[in-house]
Amino acid sequence: MPGMPCERFEREARIMARVSHENLVQLYAVGRDQGLFYIAMELVEGNGLDALIAAEERVPEDRVLRLTLDIVRGLDAAWNAGLMHRDIKPANVLLSPDGVVKIVDFGLSLLHSESDMEREIWVTPYYAAPETLLRGEEDFRTDMYALGATMYHLLAGAPPRVDASQSSDILLEQVVNDISPMTCFIVDRLMAFNKEDRFSSYPELMDAVEQAQEEYARAMQESGLTWAERRAVEARHARRRKCRII
Repeated sequence: MPGMPCERFEREARIMARVSHENLVQLYAVGRDQGLFYIAMELVEGNGLDALIAAEERVPEDRVLRLTLDIVRGLDAAWNAGLMHRDIKPANVLLSPDGVVKIVDFGLSLLHSESDMEREIWVTPYYAAPETLLRGEEDFRTDMYALGATMYHLLAGAPPRVDASQSSDILLEQVVNDISPMTCFIVDRLMAFNKEDRFSSYPELMDAVEQAQEEYARAMQESGLTWAERRAVEARHARRRKCRII
């Protein structure tokens, strides 16, 4: 792994092998054989969320919230064990045939108890937090940024494109206008330029996602329409009012 000594990578892999969570790919064994380092891990049937985006282009908001909650649970379990992922993106989140989310490829993970200011930058640019690109100090909020960019991609059908001259606080409403305010708030806060402005913990983020799910479900019960359908109806009514005025 570029920029990471084999001994450190092996140590982190052994830590990952001790973490057991339904939303993390399970490592079964870590070791060396004939001078080569090996990892034996769970075989997960299914495709990454990048394949889901390719098939559907834009993933429905309620499904994105369900996926997000599972990803957060997996990241929280890893962080509690002393690991962060450092490369969260749609391709690194698998969806099994029975709908279980599995986060894979912890190869870029770092022990959050150690600093590594001399490391190479080896991440996917669309999802990389500002502190990663600027070689700043990283923590669990760095993975939060990548999760926000992943949510953005799922909801908008395209990865975020951040103007280097502007803050990376992307307003999802500026790109698509059929996402509920709470979900937009979550994405915006996850992608805050300064990590101090992101959620303070994974439990806090879980609460926000669950609140968004509740608000989405309540809106469906009250109107029988998804947020996208409500926005479409409102737009039609607005056009009709404009025509009557003209």
